[in-house]
Amino acid sequence: MSTTAQIVDIVRIHELTLPVIRFNGVDYIEAKRVSDFAGTDWRSAKRTLQQADHVNLYAVSYLKVPDFVLTGGTRTPQEQSVLCMQLDRVVIYLCRISIANMRAKGKGDAADRLVIKIKEWAAALHSYETKGVAIKKSTLHDLLALVRMRNNTRCAAERTSLTTLIRQVYEEMGVPVAPASQGELPLEA
Repeated sequence: MSTTAQIVDIVRIHELTLPVIRFNGVDYIEAKRVSDFAGTDWRSAKRTLQQADHVNLYAVSYLKVPDFVLTGGTRTPQEQSVLCMQLDRVVIYLCRISIANMRAKGKGDAADRLVIKIKEWAAALHSYETKGVAIKKSTLHDLLALVRMRNNTRCAAERTSLTTLIRQVYEEMGVPVAPASQGELPLEA
């Protein structure tokens, strides 16, 4: 079993583009990148992240991450130990960042956009807690567009493809989808 985490994907959160690091089936991101975005002092943020409650809250851990260093024109793989936080905890970390401090550090535009995102996340969390489901408006908009396209398509092959896409969106939203009917199968061969 490898002790090195692997970069498996890239995710965009707010205005951050982050490599997703997977270790033992759990996805993480580098904590410093989020701290840098917020304009916080990395040494202070690092100290805070390593406090007992924060280690648990953000699922913080040091991981060996592959890094490539250019030496003599060739890329040499190396490992470095990096403080990471679990991917599904990044939004909580961003919600706890001081907007006033971001503005004081000259990141007013990022602070304004973060306030908008925090309000969106608050509405989603409220919807989830009160209704049991929260769906991103853009996902719902995409789903409705696919349904309209399927309903307006006359070609059977295109309708089948669009139905498959619709099913995928439902599955990504966590909505159970009944298996597609295969019509009546002949009883005799």
